Amino acid sequence: MAYSKRKKKWCINQIEKGITPITDIAKYRKVPRRTLYRWYNK
Repeated sequence: MAYSKRKKKWCINQIEKGITPITDIAKYRKVPRRTLYRWYNK
């Protein structure tokens, strides 16, 4: 599944600033946790 750059940027920003836990982002934004970890580690 393709995600918009805006959504990807928002998710990474939330993780880096520690605003929202990765599990909550995955649940509410419908993005797999594995994908979020991959984006964050790049």
